[in-house]
Amino acid sequence: MIGKALIKLSGRLIKKGKPMTAAQKAALKKAIQASAKARTKNVISPVISPRRARKLAVLNQKITLNKNALKKLSKGTKTVYRIENIKGEGPLMGKNLKHYAAMPLNLKRGYKVAPVSDYNRTRAAMLKALAPKGTPFEEIKFNRGDKFAFKSVSQANKYFSKQEQAFLKTRGFELKAIKNATVVGQSSTQVSYNISSDIQRLQKETTRLVNKYKKLTLEAYKKSYEK
Repeated sequence: MIGKALIKLSGRLIKKGKPMTAAQKAALKKAIQASAKARTKNVISPVISPRRARKLAVLNQKITLNKNALKKLSKGTKTVYRIENIKGEGPLMGKNLKHYAAMPLNLKRGYKVAPVSDYNRTRAAMLKALAPKGTPFEEIKFNRGDKFAFKSVSQANKYFSKQEQAFLKTRGFELKAIKNATVVGQSSTQVSYNISSDIQRLQKETTRLVNKYKKLTLEAYKKSYEK
């Protein structure tokens, strides 16, 4: 009822080419606030059974414990930025190079270098031998299982231009913030990092618990509306 009155009032107050007076603005504001208050009163609170309440309490306790453990483990870690797909793969990895190769030639490109490390000196030598003359290389510490990323969004935008990123987004690659990363190596254009197995396990478990908590709460709301 208040909603209909609000629409009627708005129609009277807002006229094309005629600005509202201070009194009219105050009247409209009052009507909007009254409408919002009425909607809040009509919201149904979920009816949670004792059994569901116990489940939610246990889940909440586990989530809190996991978050506290993550906080301790994440000391000394950093947030890095990486362009990757849903599988965690970068656009310059193996078969994914086909997506980068399909990029229109007229797009502005970022400044890229080829990273080499002591992890595999044979591969590094091969890269330098096969690369076009003048290809820049950078030494960076890198071990098996590590990934490449950027220390900031600004650094990422220099390596992959915004035009490149826009194209790669159509192929499923997006710039993402990677939290709790242990930086292994660093060069002028990028960083190498890994995430400890304990942190990965806790992050996965916490996500599963949070999703379960949300599901149980949503079910309670649905049952309340069905009554």
